[in-house]
Amino acid sequence: MNFIGKGNGRFDFTGFSGKLGAISLGLCLGNLTFSKDMSTTASTTTFTIRADGNKQLTLKTNGQILDFPINFAGTITATNTVFPPSITLLDDLTLGPTNGNLTISTYCNFDANVYNITCVTATISTLANYTVKFGKGIWTVTGATFTMSGSAVSTINAGSAIIRMTSSSAKTFTTPSSANPLPALCQAGSGALTITGTAGTFNDIFASVFPSTISLGGSYSCNNFTLSGRPGALVTLNSTVAATGRILTKVGGGTVSCNFLSIQDSTPSGGNWYAGPDSTRVSNFGIWSASQAPNSNMMDIV
Repeated sequence: MNFIGKGNGRFDFTGFSGKLGAISLGLCLGNLTFSKDMSTTASTTTFTIRADGNKQLTLKTNGQILDFPINFAGTITATNTVFPPSITLLDDLTLGPTNGNLTISTYCNFDANVYNITCVTATISTLANYTVKFGKGIWTVTGATFTMSGSAVSTINAGSAIIRMTSSSAKTFTTPSSANPLPALCQAGSGALTITGTAGTFNDIFASVFPSTISLGGSYSCNNFTLSGRPGALVTLNSTVAATGRILTKVGGGTVSCNFLSIQDSTPSGGNWYAGPDSTRVSNFGIWSASQAPNSNMMDIV
């Protein structure tokens, strides 16, 4: 079906219990609310929610799982750099499991609010005058890539969000090309996670699956670094290029307390970095100490 919504109105499916057919052309220019009782059809065609001019749009999915690509976008006008249009989530957004790729384009603000986002892949482009607010929820990416681009500083609000990369195959998180703040990044799948790109300050880097691997393709900053493995299941921290040390800088200094890591080609700076007594420092590990951090409450988890 073709879905073309125009104007400043609301597109509200509340009370509708039918099925939304496969989208062959999808464009919505107003607020959009799905019904909890309706169903949707998987499609490979991108559905675009576009905030033109200075519109402040909202999306409410009411628990629907949308298995088609979604693009949040705006259009450049003479005034929307001063009074930018925006798109705000009113509940969780779940895309997938096959075609649910998420794109956040330029020329509008995006606000995840306090809600969770699940998608196959994610692509975010940032420009000066427009802000992406990650919010307070959990972003779960089930596929191979989370890609951020754009050189504008101060266009990303990391909030307290967490990005979980859950694929059991190799996956990549690409940072933007400027020192933007980034949410906490979690290695949450057995496939190796590569962090690439030239800049970025993460709220945290940690893992929830053991054993696992995080490979650094550049040098990055972090407000916290709580990466640790488990007994018999180390987390490997290494470089994408053998014998090339990657610098991790702790913002503000202080103590970094880890354990159960296998460290190679990681050369941290800023503060005191403790790998912990159960970690293996393979080579080119810089100031990583083999000791347990002073006053650490770390306990072995069996």
